Amino acid sequence: MEKEMKTAENIIRAYKLSREKGILALRNYDFICEDFKFAANIALDCLQKNLTPEQIYEILNNYKSDFENEIIHKLTVEGIMCIIAGDSADYLKELTASILGKKYRNDFLRTADGILPCENTKEAVIKKYCDKQAFSQKTDLLKDKLNDREKLKSALSKTDNKDIHAVLTGASGETAKKILDVIDFDLLKAINEDSFEEIDENTVIIAENKLAGML
Repeated sequence: MEKEMKTAENIIRAYKLSREKGILALRNYDFICEDFKFAANIALDCLQKNLTPEQIYEILNNYKSDFENEIIHKLTVEGIMCIIAGDSADYLKELTASILGKKYRNDFLRTADGILPCENTKEAVIKKYCDKQAFSQKTDLLKDKLNDREKLKSALSKTDNKDIHAVLTGASGETAKKILDVIDFDLLKAINEDSFEEIDENTVIIAENKLAGML
């Protein structure tokens, strides 16, 4: 099961990269497993052609006989689909463990938790946004505009998850704390679990200005 365990670990690392830098970052990912690299590149090509997740899943399953074995194929396909869907890390870990089987579950989960610590607890999610610097010297535009809690809460309710994520990414930890103080944790968890494209400075600034205009 050495190759299967390496494939599973590789998938967890790829998931982590996609959450940090966007799914397109997988184009430059240092794949350990050739089968996984092959399938990931097909999936990315399909996404760029605007194929649906269902169509991508069907296509990847048709390559089953080209993989080293059935377990590696299932690990790879299910892992890629989790990345595309933006599923939670906990779901990906448990799904991958179930494919590896009872004998390898605990060893895999220990390895996976070392690569990708649990991110769904309130403390872990809040820490992610509060223990950081602003995205750049040009961002964190809201730092002096968040004194009215009710206005902020109302503005956030009218802001989509992608823009809230961009605002939190651009903010300093001090500013992020003010925003997180008025966000329901279920919403924050959903934002944290969503899969967004890689964020650049301009995206952050646009989102910050949108929110500032509602305050």
